[in-house]
Amino acid sequence: MMHAARPDSRPPRHARFATLRAYYQRWLDRRLPPAQQWQLRHQQLFILPTRLGLLYLLLVLALFLLGTNYQNNLILALAFLLASLFVTVLGHCYRNLAGLRLTLLPPEPGFVGEASRLALRLESERPRYALQIRCADATGEELASSTESTTLGVLFQPTRRGWLTPGRLHLGSDYPLGLLHCWSSLAVDHRWLIYPRPLAWTPTLHPGPGEPAASDGASRAAEPSAAAGRQTQHSVASELAGLQPYRPGESLSRIAWKQVAQGRGWHSKAFAGQPQQGLWLRLQMTPGQQTEERLGYLTHAVLQLEQRGITYGLALGRNQLAPGQGAAHKEQALMRLALYVG
Repeated sequence: MMHAARPDSRPPRHARFATLRAYYQRWLDRRLPPAQQWQLRHQQLFILPTRLGLLYLLLVLALFLLGTNYQNNLILALAFLLASLFVTVLGHCYRNLAGLRLTLLPPEPGFVGEASRLALRLESERPRYALQIRCADATGEELASSTESTTLGVLFQPTRRGWLTPGRLHLGSDYPLGLLHCWSSLAVDHRWLIYPRPLAWTPTLHPGPGEPAASDGASRAAEPSAAAGRQTQHSVASELAGLQPYRPGESLSRIAWKQVAQGRGWHSKAFAGQPQQGLWLRLQMTPGQQTEERLGYLTHAVLQLEQRGITYGLALGRNQLAPGQGAAHKEQALMRLALYVG
């Protein structure tokens, strides 16, 4: 009588490995939580033999067995000498990282396709040797020797816009003989924005909400030059109406420099007939086949208009940024472009 084969109730091998990795990650998160400053002690350091170290230990074991089998004291002495050297290297390898102070140096927001470096400042009272750092999806750096204060980092080449959250940084060393590898896995408590890749485009400024449609002359693409910027500004404001308190981020061309020179404080010029809504960059009116292409055009437009001192607003569907100028306004516009979800 034939019996049907019982199905294997054990999970597949890759599932078991995934479970072990998840358990290891949870254990690592408890032992080394995210931070921006570290001082490496025995709780944060791990040490294991390298491939060369494993071959070295096999050699020591073979010499020990050979000397024991043939009762050769010379071979036994050589085996014990090599074993004591391994233990000595173990102490030096651990001491090379122990006590090292690390401080995160946060990178500035960048653009897709541009290198972004995440660095650590290393501080120590004694020299450190053969340091290396690496991270997933990044290019690591190596340092032959470090002084009292130096930096070591990884280079990212982001391919997507939005928040960039790095994985764990692997800081390690094989010093002194390459027999052992001592390392620490550092979780970084920081993320930074990656803006869309700027694509060359002559921006078109559109009227804001509640304004009449632009005339043929106003709807033409704004030329990226200082003369075009002045023409756009003065076409809507030709007469000086007075002075108003200066607001950080306003164009330098609107500052009342005469009053500043006379010590009357910082003021900006207010023009009669100045529109309240300003001119707008609109996603739905931007050329391009794909959303990422349009966001790249708008990113280039924001950089160009800010450089020319032209007041602009940004409309990404219901997500709208009121017209303005200055570094803070530019950062807000680039942030909305980076985090846009269609």
